[in-house]
Amino acid sequence: MNNQRNSKNSEGFFSSLIGERTHAKTAGLIYTVAALAIFGVALIIGFIPVGEGERPEWWLYLSFLAAPIAFLLVGIWYFSYTKTSPLAFIKQQKCPWKYYLIAFVLQIGLFGLSEVNALFVEFLQRLGYKDAGITLPSMQGA
Repeated sequence: MNNQRNSKNSEGFFSSLIGERTHAKTAGLIYTVAALAIFGVALIIGFIPVGEGERPEWWLYLSFLAAPIAFLLVGIWYFSYTKTSPLAFIKQQKCPWKYYLIAFVLQIGLFGLSEVNALFVEFLQRLGYKDAGITLPSMQGA
C-alpha cells in the first residue's frame, strides 16, 4: 500500500491529469503545452521595455524567434520529463523516413499559402479594410 502511494506521488501533476500514459495522450499534452508556450514566450517578449516609437531590430528578431524558442523549451522539458534522449526518441518511432520527407515538402508548400493570404488581404482592402502591416527585421545581417 505504501509503495502504491509513493508511486502515485512520483507520477507528477501532468500524469495525474492524463491518467494512464499512452503515446496519443502524451502527444496531445505536448502539443497543448507547446501551443501555450508559444503564447507565453510571445507575451514575455511583448513586455520587454523598448521605449517609444519604432521597435529596435533586436526586438523584432527576438519576436520572430518566439515560436522556435517555445518549441526548444518544450522539447527540453519533454526529454527531461520522459528521461529519453532525442536520438533514442527518433529511433523508437515506427515512422518510415519517407514520411519525414513528405512532411518537409508539405512544410515548404505552406509557404505558398502566404500568397493566398496576400490575395485575401487585398480583397478585404477593396471592402475598406486598412492593413496595419507587419514590421520585418532587416535581412541585411549584423
